[in-house]
Amino acid sequence: MNEAEVKEKFINDWSDTLKDLLGESLRLYCIEFPVRTNDGQKYADLVYELDENSIPMKNKMMIVELKRGMIDTGAVEQVLRYSHFTKLQLYRKQKITSFIAGTGFSDWEIKMCRDNKVFPLQFDYNGNMRIL
Repeated sequence: MNEAEVKEKFINDWSDTLKDLLGESLRLYCIEFPVRTNDGQKYADLVYELDENSIPMKNKMMIVELKRGMIDTGAVEQVLRYSHFTKLQLYRKQKITSFIAGTGFSDWEIKMCRDNKVFPLQFDYNGNMRIL
């Protein structure tokens, strides 16, 4: 399964599983959100919003960066960058929560996730998920 197919599964088939896992009322805000950084435009895979407030700037947001296989290194920096610039771009008051989703994680990447408060979201191709 390639990354586009994984993204489609998250959107179409696994969204309820993700909502149940997080225990939140999530709304998909954007697919391939264009993040303006200091050195060009990048794209965050999936951006979700907790639809809680009538003022959108007060709603919590989360970015899920998808990887189709084992995550070895570098994904933490990528998703943190997206979260930082998305917060500025959308004038959000709260920190945007960062998730990296993959089928497995190296010990190093798990350590980087914990050190940087990024959530490692492990999934399999049957739609099972867990936060490590």
